[in-house]
Amino acid sequence: MEIFVAGATGVIASSLIPMLIKEGHTVYAMIRNESQVEVMKKVDALPVLAGREVLQRIRHVKRMDTLKYHKNPLMGILVTFTIKGLGCNEYTF
Repeated sequence: MEIFVAGATGVIASSLIPMLIKEGHTVYAMIRNESQVEVMKKVDALPVLAGREVLQRIRHVKRMDTLKYHKNPLMGILVTFTIKGLGCNEYTF
């Protein structure tokens, strides 16, 4: 499965990405600056610079099974709904 991870150098993602790759997934890791490229390559993730490159990388996607975005999960607010336009089965923010 191809997985896009935003905030790839964060505490959670930096542990999650190697686990996903070990399970055989292709991981696109969004980073903010080029100095983080080598960090992502060391764990075999495909680095994607935030901004236009993100759109170029995902524009080939015709359908997403699940899109998850967690905004301040410490607040305990989790809303799940379907985005028909993206063809997602599930969207979480």
